[in-house]
Amino acid sequence: MAHATGPAAPGTGPAAADPAPPHPRPGTGTIARVEAEVRRLRLHRSWDGGVAHNDIVVTRITTGDGRTGTGFAWTPRVGARAVRALLLDDCPVALLGRTPDPGPRWDDLAAHLSEAGAGGLAAMAAAAVDIALWDLAARDTGTPLVERIGRRRGRVPAYGSGVNLDYGQDDLLEQVGGWLDAGHDAVKIKVGSADLARDVRRVAAVRRLIGPSRRLMLDANQRWDLPAAIRALDALAEFSPYWIEEPLPAGDIDAHVRLRRTTAIPFAIGENLRTVGGFRAALEAGACDIAQPNAVRVGGITPFLRVADLAAQHSVPVAPHLLPELSTQLALCVPMVSMVEDIDRASFAGLGALTRPSGVRIDGGWATADTGPGHGLEFA
Repeated sequence: MAHATGPAAPGTGPAAADPAPPHPRPGTGTIARVEAEVRRLRLHRSWDGGVAHNDIVVTRITTGDGRTGTGFAWTPRVGARAVRALLLDDCPVALLGRTPDPGPRWDDLAAHLSEAGAGGLAAMAAAAVDIALWDLAARDTGTPLVERIGRRRGRVPAYGSGVNLDYGQDDLLEQVGGWLDAGHDAVKIKVGSADLARDVRRVAAVRRLIGPSRRLMLDANQRWDLPAAIRALDALAEFSPYWIEEPLPAGDIDAHVRLRRTTAIPFAIGENLRTVGGFRAALEAGACDIAQPNAVRVGGITPFLRVADLAAQHSVPVAPHLLPELSTQLALCVPMVSMVEDIDRASFAGLGALTRPSGVRIDGGWATADTGPGHGLEFA
């Protein structure tokens, strides 16, 4: 695993504007080393658009007295090696020689990486560090991450979810049937076909299969413009969607507000909002009924919890996006929660990324966490 143990060369890059702290002495308890390695996880079945793998950037933070925490970034398509480069080349100057406290270090790191832009690759690198520091903090106290953050509940509902717009209808119904067999009372399918009539047929078939009382969520993955979204939601409303996810491009808050005036279907957005400020804008505009932060894309556990607190101030529940092994733990701690996403065979455990069970379980439609000290994620 590649690592960085000292400051950048004097007078080069960001180090010229932000001098590195003194190199830590062993035993001081400050951050002494940052390591990062890219690992590729092959999907069991390609996602829509031909996505055949997910990449993770496994990151380790080590203190001068030998304590460690493990974090990760997650990139389904591109950017894993760029995130690794940020971690090894640019993050150490904001970390080495400083105490491993998650909140202050996240603020320092976000400010340092801001020259690379808010959100995006910089947020993913910050997330890998932040998750590692929270893991280290929990290990230091001998407690699970859930207890270190502050557990609010013992379990949280989970829903079956898949990337299935390219599935034929028979395959789609077989997948949904598997979620029902696993005990899920809520399922989510993709919409946004070029032919709206195809979406209507598929949603109708799934509604017949699951019955009138189970929750059915729809995810358009930003495929519609405003006129198309108005037509689609009008046609799909009869199937009582529990929410419509990303009906429009994520950053177009004004269009969401205009769409909100035409439908009573709740909007679930957030997987492509990459900053706390982005969530604040959507919440204050009334465009977000269910907040869906992705713990990596938003920059880590620290900003995820800030988003959750902000959502609660607007009476909006959180439904974390993907990453069920970590999302479950966070969902057990936030003030207001909807459900966690049980992504079909694409969890870290399902992709063979872990050396042992994490302690997070999804069973009978409920998600629980019993990880031992830290977050329980030991990557193979």
